[in-house]
Amino acid sequence: MPDLAIAIGNTRIRVAVFEQGILISESAQVHEQLDILVQELKLQKFNKIAIASVVPELITPWHHLPQTQIVTRAMIPITGIYPTIGLDRLLTAWGAWLRYKSPVLVIDCGTAISLTGIDGDRKLIGGAILAGLRMQLQSLNRATALPLVDLPEDLTKDLPKKISSRWATDTNAAIQSGLIYTVVAGLEDFIQDWRSLYPDTKIVFTGGDSKLILEFMDTKIGDRERSQIYLDPNLIFQGIASIF
Repeated sequence: MPDLAIAIGNTRIRVAVFEQGILISESAQVHEQLDILVQELKLQKFNKIAIASVVPELITPWHHLPQTQIVTRAMIPITGIYPTIGLDRLLTAWGAWLRYKSPVLVIDCGTAISLTGIDGDRKLIGGAILAGLRMQLQSLNRATALPLVDLPEDLTKDLPKKISSRWATDTNAAIQSGLIYTVVAGLEDFIQDWRSLYPDTKIVFTGGDSKLILEFMDTKIGDRERSQIYLDPNLIFQGIASIF
């Protein structure tokens, strides 16, 4: 029988099915549509189930099954963990270390954008957290008379053309410019500092907005830097799967 990994984030619930340690399918829904995931998986039986959640009050039908294990920080073999660090950050960092076996900086671009760095000895070095792209847009709209601006959904090689130029000439474009250029500049500054500490590091992007940010950054980095940067949307599942 396959195994089931469930990652409950701040906004979405993601599920992944593994067979003999290999990910064979994954899907996601927002919290309010948990029933859709239940319908998708209700006819399947699972050998082991692991649930990692940053929203403890959200209980799924899989929580109380006898083969279910609730993932905790103590199960993740990273040293130097501080008590308040998010379980999702630890799991993505651990998943990245398992894959690359080297110092790694994980940049998770989801509801929030988090940066988490661990060294080659699996020690947590530290990180940073800021509001995610859509959260920043929503906050600007709620706190001012400015419009709610969305981000491009059509991710193509011409993505930078879909984001306005730095010096925008209308309000919507100015909001997009302010958001994407400052977020990317901030991430690039963190990456540069991390590389000064660990020159042979890997930089791994994950999370729902990671592809958008990476495609925008792609025109602004050199070949050497690009060779150290990876996109891996399933890092958290790599971390959870190691606990089965």
